[in-house]
Amino acid sequence: MEEAYKFALNGLNLLKIFWCDMGPTWVDGLTIERIDNNGNYEKNNCKWANKLEQGRNSRRATYIDTPKGKMRLWEASIVSGIPVVTLINRIKRGWKPEDIFISPSPIELKYREEKLIAPHK
Repeated sequence: MEEAYKFALNGLNLLKIFWCDMGPTWVDGLTIERIDNNGNYEKNNCKWANKLEQGRNSRRATYIDTPKGKMRLWEASIVSGIPVVTLINRIKRGWKPEDIFISPSPIELKYREEKLIAPHK
């Protein structure tokens, strides 16, 4: 029983130290997030984040290869200006990696060319 008590006190002290480090930057609506999910809960590896940020940084995040290197799907969407759902659909349809980030798509370009070249009736 004495060991459990020491453990509880030690844990409480660690929590107080952690709160002294992190507490002053806390804002309502934020929760603690580890920068490196494999790292410890310590000041250099933690930050406050909202639910959207936490969802983007979860282990379940989808990574894809881009012309700028490997990125999370949502990051690739922001960088390319192409909606996430469009990127997902292009990947599911088996687009070549070099074509996924072309906007508009080669198919859309061909359609536009045909419409512009098509004779008027």
